[in-house]
Amino acid sequence: MDPLLEFIQVNHEDHVIYYNNKIVSLSQFPRKDQFKIGCRRIYDNAPLGWIRTPKGEYFEVTRTRKLAIKTSSQQILATMGETNGILEK
Repeated sequence: MDPLLEFIQVNHEDHVIYYNNKIVSLSQFPRKDQFKIGCRRIYDNAPLGWIRTPKGEYFEVTRTRKLAIKTSSQQILATMGETNGILEK
């Protein structure tokens, strides 16, 4: 399964991040710190990435913004569709 589709479709009990075409679970960290650690990891390692919360909410993290912006799975697919060939044109 494509990592991006897995990130969007599979439910996780902890925060999960997606960047550089890989998925990273943050289960090794305390739940109260997972969002902050996920943002920092994306910021340090990629120009763009996303966080999925246990509630199924998505947040976009970029180096150009200081805030994580709430987004949707459809917007993530639209953003990554051209480079990963996931969306049909």
